[in-house]
Amino acid sequence: MVPLSWAYEDEDYNIAIVMPDTVDRLEARQIEDRLIDVVMDYDAAHGTYTLCMVWREREKVHAGVQ
Repeated sequence: MVPLSWAYEDEDYNIAIVMPDTVDRLEARQIEDRLIDVVMDYDAAHGTYTLCMVWREREKVHAGVQ
């Protein structure tokens, strides 16, 4: 998990889950879909708004995240 220092709009937290490049794009999206419910439950319980993305290692590099 990588905390992101930038926000798209009004998020309290921005995180990316980084997967190995061996995970294909469809599988990464499926993992992201499963995480959405968990993140939404956390936000509801804590009054926050979180952006959570799943990236493969090469996508992390393209985003300029260390």
